Amino acid sequence: MEKTRTVVLYGNSLVVSSLAASLASQPGLTLHQLDGPLPDLVRQVKSLDPDALIFDLATARPDTAIELFREHPRLLLIGVDVMNAKMLVLSGNQSQALTMDDLTRAIKGL
Repeated sequence: MEKTRTVVLYGNSLVVSSLAASLASQPGLTLHQLDGPLPDLVRQVKSLDPDALIFDLATARPDTAIELFREHPRLLLIGVDVMNAKMLVLSGNQSQALTMDDLTRAIKGL
């Protein structure tokens, strides 16, 4: 049995609303659409404990991702850019960077 994934769609842009409508028909997803200032978002994300947060890259503020990763390091952030048909997937996965070898391995792992 497939695990149900909780997904937050952040913002009220046409892109986010369209994604919410399309994802609503996908089995195994529980969706929540949120909008509001960053402190509210961080608090709401904490209470929902989602697997992923989707946002419109055209309207997003860069500090939002950093703050969300600080509070929710396992959260998968997916920024969607419909004008260029791309998405940016950000993961809070962490690894050690204690030595130059650790840093080099991380770079080469890309």
